[in-house]
Amino acid sequence: MRFAIDNESEFPAYEISVRVWDMDKVPTAPKVTLEDITLSSLAIVNIPSLAPHVSQIIGPSVEIPSGESIKKFAAQFSCRVGGFFQKHPSPEVGGVWLFCNSGAPLRRIGGTHYRKVDNGYPLNSKGDVDW
Repeated sequence: MRFAIDNESEFPAYEISVRVWDMDKVPTAPKVTLEDITLSSLAIVNIPSLAPHVSQIIGPSVEIPSGESIKKFAAQFSCRVGGFFQKHPSPEVGGVWLFCNSGAPLRRIGGTHYRKVDNGYPLNSKGDVDW
């Protein structure tokens, strides 16, 4: 599996920093340090600029062990105009890994700024994603 960043806007993005985590591998013990969390990152990428409507692959390929049918990823993005945190619950459906993204600005507590769900993504009884 590979991750990519998409600039779906009409404007270029500058000085992009991306960090991706496999949430199953992030340390959770009571005395976890910021360094422990930083070192558990799957990918840390710096992108000088990204033109409008352009995608770029980020980080190395991630191997998913056979038999796993759902993974939870998280990503932190920052750039010249601000930053976002996204969570990515990813189920495998019919041999294809599906993604949904929900982003919230780092400076605001609560709320969602960006949301995208792949077609065919399994939804709960309320028609929403189980984050």
